[in-house]
Amino acid sequence: MDLALLHLDFSTCFDRLRVFIDRHNENTTEKSEQIPNAMRATAETMLRLYLKQVSGKVRIAPGSTDLPGFDTNNEAIAKLRGCTARTIINHRKRLVNAGLITHEHIRLHKGIRIWFHPSLTARYLLEMPSSTSQKNEGSGHPEEIATMKNFQGLVHEHHELKNKNSNVDKWIKNWEDEKKIMNTKETGLGEEKTQKGNPHPSCSLLWMVENFWLRAKKALYPHESFDAERTRAILNFIWETVYLKFQGDRDWDKLHKIAIRRLGMVHRWLHRKPNRWVPIAEIYFDPLNKTNSFANTWKWYLKAITLQQKLSTQVTMKKYVIEWQSLDRGEGNQRPVQLLRRQQQQIESQPEPIKTAYLKLLNERINHLDHGNTS
Repeated sequence: MDLALLHLDFSTCFDRLRVFIDRHNENTTEKSEQIPNAMRATAETMLRLYLKQVSGKVRIAPGSTDLPGFDTNNEAIAKLRGCTARTIINHRKRLVNAGLITHEHIRLHKGIRIWFHPSLTARYLLEMPSSTSQKNEGSGHPEEIATMKNFQGLVHEHHELKNKNSNVDKWIKNWEDEKKIMNTKETGLGEEKTQKGNPHPSCSLLWMVENFWLRAKKALYPHESFDAERTRAILNFIWETVYLKFQGDRDWDKLHKIAIRRLGMVHRWLHRKPNRWVPIAEIYFDPLNKTNSFANTWKWYLKAITLQQKLSTQVTMKKYVIEWQSLDRGEGNQRPVQLLRRQQQQIESQPEPIKTAYLKLLNERINHLDHGNTS
């Protein structure tokens, strides 16, 4: 089943929120149970953040009435409202009693997930992959569709047909058969060669998608359950966002290890502070999400690798400087030629940045020795 991109109209949802609160206040005689302006502002802030979080970024099955919840935390809303987290907690309790919030799921260090009354988001548009938009069943007013923007298709069909790894849904059903034909137990990497001899990844590479999702589910969503429909959608997102649809000649085994390492970085980041959280999986791995998606961890990973290489280079150069200083003091049994030969043998197996730094340090030492001899 093709998933459709969800689109919610901001003005319509805010009008429904205003009508819901006004009707609740009119039907409630107890002033302590009414929703005052401060709580109304909190509800509007939460709804605005929710619409920005899901509209145009989440895909659902056509005909489905279950929309994803709103992932947030009390501190984030309090910062926007200019109040304390305790005030937001009290506002949420009043909104739950009023029926505006139908359900809450406390996720400890990952914040909370909130579901609003379905009347607020009862009308929405779905953008199908074929670039045709359809209205949610039973919503009425089909003439509104003509006023909406004509969205472009999500993918180009001819690109999908050329990709040997595009059919993730079929792979899920035949996963047990696929295991039997893998070349190795560790990686399961198989290659099919074309007539020109160029290697292309075979369908067995798709095991990486499931392996990554199993790790992500355990690290990021340990207390959440996923049915077959959600799992299929998330696997398709991971296949596109993390593994780039397995297109091109790449070292996919190395890319998989990097993806697992990036996942570990996110896991450690979450556990350093209890108020940190990541969006739901359908948003976090969605290729259309450009703000808070897993794809953004690539820059984070490159920064960490660069820092690690810099520290490794500094430690190695410091080691060689200490050896040269010991040689100048007459310590040790090695002669200068022997020490230089041993260092060069060690440098041959090091990365290119360390080789470059060593040559620079060696030239500085030679210039220093020449300057000392001339003076």
